[in-house]
Amino acid sequence: MQRFKKQGFTLVEVLIVISIIALLAGITITAIGPARKKGRDAQRVSDLANIRIALAIYKSVNGRYPISDYGQSVGWAISKNISSGGSEPIRWTNLKGELAPYTSLPLDPLDKGLPVTLGPWVTGNYLYAYRSDSMGSKYDLVTQFEDTKNPNRCEVKGWKYHTLNELYWCPEWPSYYTNTSRYLYADH
Repeated sequence: MQRFKKQGFTLVEVLIVISIIALLAGITITAIGPARKKGRDAQRVSDLANIRIALAIYKSVNGRYPISDYGQSVGWAISKNISSGGSEPIRWTNLKGELAPYTSLPLDPLDKGLPVTLGPWVTGNYLYAYRSDSMGSKYDLVTQFEDTKNPNRCEVKGWKYHTLNELYWCPEWPSYYTNTSRYLYADH
């Protein structure tokens, strides 16, 4: 009679293979994180460039940039869904309507649909923001980078507001803005 040896893996062999797979997965996920941030930042720069082009076309047709007051005081149009409350998303929706013939306005890759909390100038708020002056002759278009070493961030480039007396974006704001981001990107 022929005896067959059981074929298969021992528990120790299976645990070793699982450990190796978990280790490789952890290394891969750790390596992909910074690449994802850089990819989302590249998307932000591209989105703002597309919006800037649409704004230039709008100005060539209308003689001015869209004015961001929309019946209210001149303020920021911030890329949020209208359901998140406040006037900033309403302004963004209105801006979206004005630029619809030229482009569709995107939302930031990390927009989670949370209520607007002060815009992209607060660290961790990944939004797009647009503001014109009251005449529609100039504008600011801003986002925030995730990559804190991005060479195009405002603390390196010295971005200035075009609509607020040419102040610098990155110096400390008044005390009620305690979490001012130094990782802003302006396209204007």
